[in-house]
Amino acid sequence: MTVPTPPDYVAFVSYGNDSIALLQWLHEKIQTLGGMDGSASILVVHNDTGWASPAWPARVAAGEALAVRYGFKTARTESEGLVQLTRRKKSWPSNQHQFCTTELKILPTQRLLDVIDPLKESICLNGVRREESRERSVWPEWTEVSERHGDRTLWSPLVRVLEPE
Repeated sequence: MTVPTPPDYVAFVSYGNDSIALLQWLHEKIQTLGGMDGSASILVVHNDTGWASPAWPARVAAGEALAVRYGFKTARTESEGLVQLTRRKKSWPSNQHQFCTTELKILPTQRLLDVIDPLKESICLNGVRREESRERSVWPEWTEVSERHGDRTLWSPLVRVLEPE
């Protein structure tokens, strides 16, 4: 069996504003990340949860086009979708029934990573900023072993970025 060459970096994005900022940051930093020749390989992954406004697919398509223009590869994970998940669970996600993120994002992410990076060499990235919420106000820039990413390293390079005043 041939082991695939994993991407150097796997960026997980929603294609919201912080995700676009992460793509722009990666594009600007590619020379540093890939050495002098800028040869870092970057895969940009979107988790399709099947739950978005009717306008969101156009936003995702525009974000993917931007990623491709920057020289990145793109992929999407798929899940059963929020509607089917709530039918199967016979419940709507709530503070008492927290299954949405795990089922629609984390598990599909781990399945993809297990295929493209079985030796766990890739560094995962996200666009989390501490300014976003109280919960994220203490978010670490580096997580050496991220359970949500199959025990790979997670880098959140935008944690200190602030909204302009």
